Amino acid sequence: MMPLLPHVPFRTSLDEKLTTSLEIGFYHNKYQPQWVVKTDAHRSLEQIKKTDEFIQNLYKPEGELEEWNKFVIYLAQLWQAEQFAGIDPGQPRQRGKGFRQKYELYPLLCADLDEPAYRAVEKTSKSWKRLKNYTWEHWFFQVQDIINNPHEIIKIVGNFLRVAQESQGKFSIEFYFKRAFEYKILEGLEQFGISRASDWRLLCMAKESELRQSLKKQGLSDLLIERYIFAWDYFKSVYKDNRVNHPGRKKGDRWPNPHREDYAEVSRYYNQEKELMGVPLAVFQDTTRNPEHLEQWMQESVQALRNSALLDEVNLNNPDVLDQLSLQKPVVQATFSSNSSDLLVNVQEILTENLAQLNSSFYQAIAQGEKPDYIVKILPLRYGMGLSQQDVGQIFGVHQSQISRRESDYIEPLLSLFCQWLADKKGISLAGVNHDLEQWLLEGNVYPKFSHKIHEVLTETLCKSLSKPERSLLEKHYRKQKTIHQIASETKLKSWEVEQALDRAKHPLLRVLCIGLWLETSTDQLVVQSDQDSIHSPNLLSNKILEGVATLNEEQQKILRYIYGTDLSPEEVTQKLNCTANYMTRQLSASLKELQMILHLKLTELVTTTVKTWLKSHYQTQVLPRFPTRYPEEYQLLTLYYQQRLKPRKIADRLSVGYQVTAEEVVNKLSQAEGLFLEAIQYWCQQQLAVSLSEGDLEKVLKKWF
Repeated sequence: MMPLLPHVPFRTSLDEKLTTSLEIGFYHNKYQPQWVVKTDAHRSLEQIKKTDEFIQNLYKPEGELEEWNKFVIYLAQLWQAEQFAGIDPGQPRQRGKGFRQKYELYPLLCADLDEPAYRAVEKTSKSWKRLKNYTWEHWFFQVQDIINNPHEIIKIVGNFLRVAQESQGKFSIEFYFKRAFEYKILEGLEQFGISRASDWRLLCMAKESELRQSLKKQGLSDLLIERYIFAWDYFKSVYKDNRVNHPGRKKGDRWPNPHREDYAEVSRYYNQEKELMGVPLAVFQDTTRNPEHLEQWMQESVQALRNSALLDEVNLNNPDVLDQLSLQKPVVQATFSSNSSDLLVNVQEILTENLAQLNSSFYQAIAQGEKPDYIVKILPLRYGMGLSQQDVGQIFGVHQSQISRRESDYIEPLLSLFCQWLADKKGISLAGVNHDLEQWLLEGNVYPKFSHKIHEVLTETLCKSLSKPERSLLEKHYRKQKTIHQIASETKLKSWEVEQALDRAKHPLLRVLCIGLWLETSTDQLVVQSDQDSIHSPNLLSNKILEGVATLNEEQQKILRYIYGTDLSPEEVTQKLNCTANYMTRQLSASLKELQMILHLKLTELVTTTVKTWLKSHYQTQVLPRFPTRYPEEYQLLTLYYQQRLKPRKIADRLSVGYQVTAEEVVNKLSQAEGLFLEAIQYWCQQQLAVSLSEGDLEKVLKKWF
């Protein structure tokens, strides 16, 4: 099948973006675009680099997308200033300095805008492909006419620069113009009746994230948005069953208006289901809603989607909407995806600093011959590359247990640091935690200051999480009160090695103690906060707490939700639950005690998961910081295939937007992408770690990376 829309590669350098334009030639009975260097743009770039000192400092041909964006924004600012000064870009070239500079800037902007112009044609191609007399080159030339008309461009540049100034240049000019060109194409399609979809199709086909964002732009509170979304889920099901899929539906009327009885059915579902366990707290707290409420909510949802800048029907001439749209996409997307919770937002800098200190101390120990040199190479291979401890051991010719122990030298301090940071945030003294743990170890695991639950988790950790040598070491030092020097003599170790081993053995105990003390004083507060976070700002911590609550029996869950999730008085709660005040108090106390034990395990898992997720992101960013931006198409293919686990046929369907991609083409491109990726990995390992990975290891990296 002949491609409907030819594939055009992304430009990967600043020079290309500023000096090449998309030239369309007619080859083999079809139009074929290709990037061609424009002499006027190339000459202009060389000239301004010589004449403008600020441009010389700003120009970084091998920089990142954000730096390139700042450079193009600066050029747009200079050009805009000339337009406001009354310089007409349509005039022939003049000899005056201002006119000469004007002539030098506009070709660069035109070249840069060629790529967003073609991407706009790609994005909107599904809208016009049924118009056989209007092919892709027609729409591309239409957008080219806009680019070649400075009076049109200056309006869009003005809107963008105002947003860029407010955001300190953090948003992409290419993305802004791409959307502007999309709207121009869609304006041209209005004459063919290619416009708005049915209100109800729009509502049923919208994604939840899209509807949430649209409602938020309308100024709705988080509470109302949760209720709208809950009702919307039921509306879609009822509407499709009663109208879209109804056997008596009028032919040709695919998305008819909902009837009164549809809203009545949705309201019945809403009122019946809103007090069930697991529904959002905002819905649980809501009053009874009638069909009129539900009808109003769905109409407001449709209007919110209509007004949203995420829809293609937004008009280019609405600068406020276009400005809002530009805020939706940063210049540089996150290079590597991460599931980090909000906890990491504040502690990431602390973890980074502590990791650097650990590396520094290990390098010193290596230089003094106290530690093997491979210790500082373990984390990049384990978390950056995703290799197993056994794989890393084979690379350095040591047993897996050695790799595990050396890795713990890094991981244990980071995990304990995170737990202590959490405890410190809750007003728990770190010095006090260390002192209390030492007393517990000295007094034979019996310490009156600790509750029964704290004793239980510490004892379980001592027996199950620590190795036999670690338990023996703690017993010698604390129970038998042997000095570090005595233990070193017995074990034929150096004193510093004994100190490190003691410290490593105490880390898991410190972690569970910090979390245990935190939960003893804050469980009720955590339940309240997690309920509020579920409405306003869901994160991994609140999700873990709500998971813990969900493991309780239904009666316990109801007590916690009514007491901590509503404003009902204790008397009103007892009426709701049909029980006495004493019974409710006993059940609440028992529920909190049981929840503490559950949450202790979940928060311990959360700390470990969070730190290890951060390590993966940290090292992957170090290894290949530029690969996703320099090879965006290749990285997208690898992500679709290895991360989303799509087959080549599915990937081909996903990529066939405006032009046909076959499964065979996907397989070939995947092979090329894998080669580029593995070559970059191997080069980094050789240069930074002085190791070469085998073919088998490289295959594992490819699968684990994503």
